[in-house]
Amino acid sequence: MLLDAVICETEVLASDTKLFRIRPTRGEDWVRAEPGSHIDVNCFGELTRQYSLFDLDEAGYYTIAVKRSKRAGGISEALHTTAVAGTRLRISKPRNRFPLGAPAHAVLLAAGIGITPIYSMQQQLRAYGVGHHLHFFKRDAKLFRDRLAAAISEGAATLYEGMSSEQIRATLYEILDVDHAPNTHVFACGPAGFMDAVIEIAGRRLPTTHVHIERFQPISGASDGQQRQFEVVLARSGVTCRVAQNETILDALAKCSVKVDASCREGVCGACVTRVLDGTPDHRDSFLTDAEKLGNEDVCLCVSRSHTPTLVLDL
Repeated sequence: MLLDAVICETEVLASDTKLFRIRPTRGEDWVRAEPGSHIDVNCFGELTRQYSLFDLDEAGYYTIAVKRSKRAGGISEALHTTAVAGTRLRISKPRNRFPLGAPAHAVLLAAGIGITPIYSMQQQLRAYGVGHHLHFFKRDAKLFRDRLAAAISEGAATLYEGMSSEQIRATLYEILDVDHAPNTHVFACGPAGFMDAVIEIAGRRLPTTHVHIERFQPISGASDGQQRQFEVVLARSGVTCRVAQNETILDALAKCSVKVDASCREGVCGACVTRVLDGTPDHRDSFLTDAEKLGNEDVCLCVSRSHTPTLVLDL
């Protein structure tokens, strides 16, 4: 459910990134968020998008950072060009698929706008005195520099500016391909290529359960592969829908007058995740973990398909 809210303040964080401080219209709708949380944002009649929260200690407010994308009709473009203090929008309550937990030591890795959930984690670890180091790769010298000044002076954060992809990868080897302190966990957020490199390199020294990531973009190639027709059977209603080669399960269900909650429609947010009762999904999302995909108990209806002729859903 989306809640009425208002933008209270905006601030330019970098040449292509803006801060938006948002307050639910009804004070009782605000709840405290944990590091790694995000909210859904809907404004100007556009599709809903998810944005990670930072500055979590500001009671009554949610603060997000939005990188401008010039994609036609995109929410980020509308926020950058139209939204001002007083602009009304709709938001969800915080959700968290990227929890910090209680690591004994943490390696925090961020690239570009991926700093937002990582910054909230760094703030909590610093407040609780947990050993950690934040490595932040960016192109804009201004982005989050002031907010990280204290951590940099304490030797708990390092900034890397203007590196090539090859230089970033080499630096990740220096950071990750080493012996780590016991119960070290890695938390990372950034573009797809950066995330893939983190997973590969961190996996050399740490168990997969100690490497945690959040993606802002669909996995590269997630929609590739043969597009076969198949059927979805809705176990609770008894409805059967055929999914054509050129449509998603979500679209096919809509044609059958079956409404399912959805948000990003890119396999990132998880709003349309549905339980699978029979059949084998063809997972093409960036939301479910590798273990969840192997279990084949859930499927993202907006992008995934089916390896089997029929997929039975708990709908």
